[in-house]
Amino acid sequence: MMYAPFPYVTGPRDAGRFVADRVAEGAAHLKVLYDDGTGGPMPMPSLDVPTIAALAEAAHAAGLVVAAHVSTARGAMDLLPTGVDVLAHVPFDALTGRQADAIAAAGVAVISTLSVADGFPGGSLLTEPALAARLGPAWRAVLERQEQRWLPPQLPDFAAARVNTRLLHAAGVPVLAGTDAPNPGTVHGASLHRELGYLVGAGLPPSAALAAATARPAEVFGLADRGRIRPGLRADLVLVDGRPDEDITATQRLTEVWKQGVRADPAGYVGSADEQAGLDALRAQTEKVIAAVRDRLGVRL
Repeated sequence: MMYAPFPYVTGPRDAGRFVADRVAEGAAHLKVLYDDGTGGPMPMPSLDVPTIAALAEAAHAAGLVVAAHVSTARGAMDLLPTGVDVLAHVPFDALTGRQADAIAAAGVAVISTLSVADGFPGGSLLTEPALAARLGPAWRAVLERQEQRWLPPQLPDFAAARVNTRLLHAAGVPVLAGTDAPNPGTVHGASLHRELGYLVGAGLPPSAALAAATARPAEVFGLADRGRIRPGLRADLVLVDGRPDEDITATQRLTEVWKQGVRADPAGYVGSADEQAGLDALRAQTEKVIAAVRDRLGVRL
């Protein structure tokens, strides 16, 4: 709803052509959708397992990593035989220990996205003073409006997602930090700091949470030029006031930022053309979603 129109497949026979077209466009990885809505508020169309298996095979032949959107434990288990490399997101229903072990045995990474809780009652990015201060008035206003939006009658079980995250980490599954921005309640960048806190709250040591946002994603997605502090790698660095390996909230106390070796000015973002472009993009995407829900699903917002 947010990004349509876009290319699609109708079955396994389309996989080779579809992947070739994405490679020609410069894609670095392939993401597939496996979610019929049983884990969320409404039914939706989804790819089936044979089609995802064909897409994964074609993508791997082209050297692409395959990430799969899932929201339930059953969905995660269904896709393990297809060869996908990454699951997004941590399921919102309970995983068993055996299921967590199966994900680990398959060598599949899982993107946490616990920050989606901030778009629902009980969670808010604005409760973090250090982050809220850096957002500026425009983004704070967006988050305040989103807190008043329509909500589905069935809300995700965020407690189950946190327990699942702990199980997956204990089983040896690579857990990657992600926020699912621009979902309501999330902001690119700021929400990642919040995600690190959620990971520690779920039971990961601070050092593991930091790796989930740096070295781990670089490894999983084949980004050999970044993710660590090492001679010859990209100088993408943040300097913080404190010891985030002991207190994860220290990542919120930024003092300096470098991007590819060039010092950045985070304070200059508020009121800039970049900020306005982000706000405009979010507004356009939100309007598309609202129109699609009203027109296609008959839901009044």
